Amino acid sequence: MEYTLDELGSNKGADVEDARLKFLLDDRANAGARQAEILAWLDAELRAILIEGQAEADWFWKTHAAARKEKDAELATFGTRVRLVQKTTFSAEWFKNRYMKVAGGSTRVFSTYMSKPKGFKHNMNSFRAALDWELDLIEIIEPRYALLRERAAALTTIRKTVKAIEKCRTSSTRRIEK
Repeated sequence: MEYTLDELGSNKGADVEDARLKFLLDDRANAGARQAEILAWLDAELRAILIEGQAEADWFWKTHAAARKEKDAELATFGTRVRLVQKTTFSAEWFKNRYMKVAGGSTRVFSTYMSKPKGFKHNMNSFRAALDWELDLIEIIEPRYALLRERAAALTTIRKTVKAIEKCRTSSTRRIEK
């Protein structure tokens, strides 16, 4: 006989106790597969976020390359990159470039990464040294990065929750087996 979860939670005799035990054993047997499925979905979502972020960064760099081709173009002040840190953390970063002439007439670039924003979005005052074309792009890209950072943070919260649930499940299984 099949019981609903409500019926399994009530005290209705030996049949329900047997059904409860079967439910718990089945649940434990399937828990690993469910967790793997959830983690695979989280990884796929994170890859989608990374691809969206990389598209934004690519647009910035294509515009950057076009601006450098112009005669008498100023060297760009800002740059950006998107990556995964330790396979599960999305990072969309900005850096500020400084240029120094070196022997032989060439120019060296020194980049300093901007610190992480409070919340998900950088304050636009952080980009006040940007060239006009850079600022136009940054004003479009940074809010998009902020949405991607927020989505990635939500995925991280889900991942931590799934792992905490598994830790509790493992702990309770050990207690039952003793």
